[in-house]
Amino acid sequence: MSTRTDTTGLKTPLNNLEEWEDFLKQRYPHPAAGAPFQATNPNKKQEEFRNYEATARPTVREFYRLNHRYQTFDFVQSKKREFLSLDRRKMGIWEAMEFLNSLVDDSDPDTDLSQLEHLLQTGEQIRRDGHPRWFILAGLIHDLGKILCLFGEPHRRQS
Repeated sequence: MSTRTDTTGLKTPLNNLEEWEDFLKQRYPHPAAGAPFQATNPNKKQEEFRNYEATARPTVREFYRLNHRYQTFDFVQSKKREFLSLDRRKMGIWEAMEFLNSLVDDSDPDTDLSQLEHLLQTGEQIRRDGHPRWFILAGLIHDLGKILCLFGEPHRRQS
């Protein structure tokens, strides 16, 4: 039998995965009865949306230029040999997400969320949209490859 955990105003990481559901219910309460779900702000002005045809920030442009230049088959094979030795650190998924939270990601200019908040928000939105559990999990862990940055790899190498 599970007991509900009060996560209101929590400023520290959750103690375990079981607290996640309570955290999400408190942080993102369901809309009032009869109110339709809205994934975006319907009052958002057109100029507030990202313009994909506009010139990207120099840091974002350089990130993708380097990524496309150096992601070769041979490079990927060498990194597999290096990182699949699994001798860097052992951690569970939740610990890995907390560890990733110490990374500042310059590749996405559209969000000020922490890495952990972004992962939780992505997984929750997929759940709310009624997708299967495997898809929710994929959304939750989709950026965990960025952990390699915390072991000295340049960010462009995680895509």
